[in-house]
Amino acid sequence: MSAEFIKVPEMALLLRVSRPTVRKLIREGAFPTHLVGNHNRARRSDFMGFQQEFLKGQAGG
Repeated sequence: MSAEFIKVPEMALLLRVSRPTVRKLIREGAFPTHLVGNHNRARRSDFMGFQQEFLKGQAGG
């Protein structure tokens, strides 16, 4: 798996939330992911855009 894609545990660290919370966001369609076997992966570029908005929303209240 190239560095272009990131896994759920890394997403959780970057968002400062739990892995189940990341899975919930994925189910809700918060950002695009791809299934690799049974595992979700997100393109780093797609995820980073979401991360900025998510953290900005958390800081605001």
